[in-house]
Amino acid sequence: MSSEDQSFSLDPAGPEHNVKRIDEITKGSVAAGMTFPDGTPVFSFVEFSITDLCNRVCVFCPRSDPSVYPNNNEEMSLDLYEKILAELSSIGWQGLLSFSGYGEPLLHTRLIDFVRVTKEHLPTSILEMVTNGDRLTAETCRTLFDSGMDCVKVSLYDGPHQIEPFETMRNELELSEDQFIIRHRFLGPEDYYGLILTNRAGTVDFDALEMSPLAEPKNQPCYFPFYKVMIDYDGRVLLCSHDWNKKLCAGDLNEVSLEEAWTGRVMMKVRQKLAGRSRSFSPCSACDVDGTMNGGQAFEQWKRQVASTEGKDV
Repeated sequence: MSSEDQSFSLDPAGPEHNVKRIDEITKGSVAAGMTFPDGTPVFSFVEFSITDLCNRVCVFCPRSDPSVYPNNNEEMSLDLYEKILAELSSIGWQGLLSFSGYGEPLLHTRLIDFVRVTKEHLPTSILEMVTNGDRLTAETCRTLFDSGMDCVKVSLYDGPHQIEPFETMRNELELSEDQFIIRHRFLGPEDYYGLILTNRAGTVDFDALEMSPLAEPKNQPCYFPFYKVMIDYDGRVLLCSHDWNKKLCAGDLNEVSLEEAWTGRVMMKVRQKLAGRSRSFSPCSACDVDGTMNGGQAFEQWKRQVASTEGKDV
């Protein structure tokens, strides 16, 4: 599935830019019927936090409290990244890769190399980047797309005055609105800052956001671990991008394969609990994310193909 196959109606002030894109990609992956040898469906979305460094501190982000999430000048190595890409290539993987996570991708010292090797290993994958745009110049943006980037999402946090310069950049580079997405994240708290605002598994400043911690865990499934992989800069496979405390690690890709992490004991137990509507374990017990906006097809595929493992000691 190429980026040219995707066309979406985008509302810059709306929070749901990725919902339809991910939904279509997940549907395509499920239709292809890709599974690992043990029957576990293959993920359709891989999110990389390639750097743990960010140049901003936003009120709705755990970084607003350095004691909760300090600003670490750490980044993923190119060798580790290529190891992961080689594994994906070996199974003929096609899907969405995103440079986003917990840091600002443009601060990675070898970002262009990361983009280039992505398309060398996975030429039919869709590669996107989410950025605050502070370090994004027209020259850098052109180099990113020339190297293989399919989509850049720029989140604007300061105000409407930011819109025109980025629209000008997009027009000068002759990029479409699907390739260069401008997201209005400068809205006030009454509009949830233009985000689908969540408590980041209980790590945000609740007082600043006028939110309350969950009184008890939500009684509903979550589809993230059925279709999406979250890989931190150091190679750890985390439960999902909302786990800012990084409480649950499914495997270290310096030591195990991505397949082993995805099909291993930790992820299997998580899927079984979430499929049973139980969020009674950390970090999910404190998380207020709906978790069902994407991935329903993958969830149903998993239930059909590997629900029989529920009776096993996994």
